[in-house]
Amino acid sequence: MMGSITFDAEDRWNAFITLCREADHGDGPLAGVPVAVKDNISTAGVQTTCGSRILQGYIPPYDAHVVELLRAAG
Repeated sequence: MMGSITFDAEDRWNAFITLCREADHGDGPLAGVPVAVKDNISTAGVQTTCGSRILQGYIPPYDAHVVELLRAAG
């Protein structure tokens, strides 16, 4: 996904796997507001592992409905 940063699992904070900066430039009500999407919610083009090694490298081709709503809001 363009504008995303993927961190190593051994990251210092071990909190975020991927940061997507595309929302920094929106014009909706959530534009510029940091939003966390848990790793078990499909986000198109962003690695989604559900905390499982078996899904390591899985990149869903679609957004979950909640992600669609978040994108529409900013």
